[in-house]
Amino acid sequence: MAEAYKRLSAQTVGVTKTVAYTVPASTSAIIKHMRIVNILATSQTITIWHNATAVEMRLLKDAPIDGGGFSEWDGTMCLATGDTLSTQANIAAAFEFTLYGIEVT
Repeated sequence: MAEAYKRLSAQTVGVTKTVAYTVPASTSAIIKHMRIVNILATSQTITIWHNATAVEMRLLKDAPIDGGGFSEWDGTMCLATGDTLSTQANIAAAFEFTLYGIEVT
């Protein structure tokens, strides 16, 4: 069983719901840290979803982050093969989203 702690995703968040990370085949993932940075000067909102076995749930819904501010999540979230995390903002290119964790194969 191999484990690799790494940056799993780094993206600019758009106004269209977009998959930020998909757990690869024959792999499990343990999400340990998410960071969302508002790169604009005004407050904007972001939504993040977790989709597991065709059941999609919001982790955040229209969460406001002040201009120039950031939000971090530290914890443990286990994802199975094919699970996804998706993001969407209220305005294009407002946020940088970074996801860190461990992939276990």
